[in-house]
Amino acid sequence: MSQKFDAPAKELMNLGADQWARLTHLIPPDAIIIVDDSVLSLSTVTVDKFFEIHDSTGIWYLIVEFQSQANYDLPIICNYRELVVRKAKGRRARVVTVIIYSHPDALPTEQESGHYEFPRLNGETNDFNYRVIKVWERPPLEMVDGGIATAPLAPLGNISDEELPNLLRTIQERYANEEESKKDQLWGSISFLLGLKYKDDDYIAHLLRNVKNMENSSVYQRAVRQGEEREKAQSRRESLQLLLDAKFPNNPQDLKDFIQSCQNTTKLDQALIRMLEAQSWETIRDFLTSD
Repeated sequence: MSQKFDAPAKELMNLGADQWARLTHLIPPDAIIIVDDSVLSLSTVTVDKFFEIHDSTGIWYLIVEFQSQANYDLPIICNYRELVVRKAKGRRARVVTVIIYSHPDALPTEQESGHYEFPRLNGETNDFNYRVIKVWERPPLEMVDGGIATAPLAPLGNISDEELPNLLRTIQERYANEEESKKDQLWGSISFLLGLKYKDDDYIAHLLRNVKNMENSSVYQRAVRQGEEREKAQSRRESLQLLLDAKFPNNPQDLKDFIQSCQNTTKLDQALIRMLEAQSWETIRDFLTSD
């Protein structure tokens, strides 16, 4: 599954992060939701959204990740769980992780239980529990009612093909009075995310034929560009890791993790060139981690 589908979801989270947090059904109505992305800068791995929640039980943390493909590395989320514990500075911290899977093909079988065991250096394992949201099992109107930031997920919900045109009309009516920039983002995201459910571009165009100026959606065009950049970076990461494994089979896991988190295609290209003359994996590590 192409990574191009992740870009619209990231945009939607920025449009209404609190709406995505409430999609988990974990947030009390009167809770205060703080988007705390500053913690993301403390690690080389990335997740989509990090929240600090204040409710009657105290302060706790919510990690939300959206997945449109199945080749996901859960230890990345595990690393953030440990990072939060350190951030709490000794205070007992409650951390809840939710992974939102967009469609059945995005959910690996081994992740269905919401439980994952990952190895530690001493040969033991850590247990990691998380919650799974399967969008295709959710009522579409739940996501429409959630707000303009979650409404684009509604066509991926529990709905038949025959019901989909009526759902799109409902979305159009519900958010008809929103400002143009938000509607642009809404329909640009819907057009892209529908590609997770339907592979026929002509059919998607037919569904959206009554939506004004879809082809000119700036969100749609930006998502295309971001998707292309993500795919380019992924290709570079895979090539670099392949060469490292062939030339330096003992390159460590932390270097592999760092490469997987790198989004800078220029840096990755330069690292591939340096591989031609590199005498050790440390050379590549030092280059990638340099400013």
